[in-house]
Amino acid sequence: MQLLDLSNNNLSGAIPECLNSGDHMKLPVLDLSNNKFNGNIPNIFPKGNALRTIQLNNNDFDGPLPKSLVNCHYLEVLELGNNKINDTFPHWLGALPQLQVLVLRANKFHGQIIYSENEFNFSSLPIFDLSHNELSGFLPTSYFKSFKSMMNLSGVGVGYMRSDEYYQDSVVVTMKGVDIQL
Repeated sequence: MQLLDLSNNNLSGAIPECLNSGDHMKLPVLDLSNNKFNGNIPNIFPKGNALRTIQLNNNDFDGPLPKSLVNCHYLEVLELGNNKINDTFPHWLGALPQLQVLVLRANKFHGQIIYSENEFNFSSLPIFDLSHNELSGFLPTSYFKSFKSMMNLSGVGVGYMRSDEYYQDSVVVTMKGVDIQL
């Protein structure tokens, strides 16, 4: 299977845990966005998976983020916006070296944004949307220093958004209070 795109339906319930076995480990795209899935996002991301895009936005997920997301070493796009995910800032996602788009907007992330020096710290991340959450405290200046992809924007377009004949990545980000689809 090359991709699993079940977006824009009325699917509900929990994500089936069978997605973490067999040929699904070779799946580069998982798009379950714009449905009515609910509950926790299960720990269904095993070591050695091939996921490059995970889009679970616009559902009704709650609870914490699954720590197994750190096993997605090839992940480029993680779109979890517009859910009810209740967790602290997932600084451990900074260990994903290929991550270029991280959208956690409109959830219930809370507490202070903590910096960890032992990780990649989102160095290849040009899109980082944490808007409409419950974060508090100081913004660590160390993070801003590690955002290398945001510092040099000369000649940068939306080339990090993958497209092939069957599937095209797209995300909605909020800039200055306006939602923009890329």
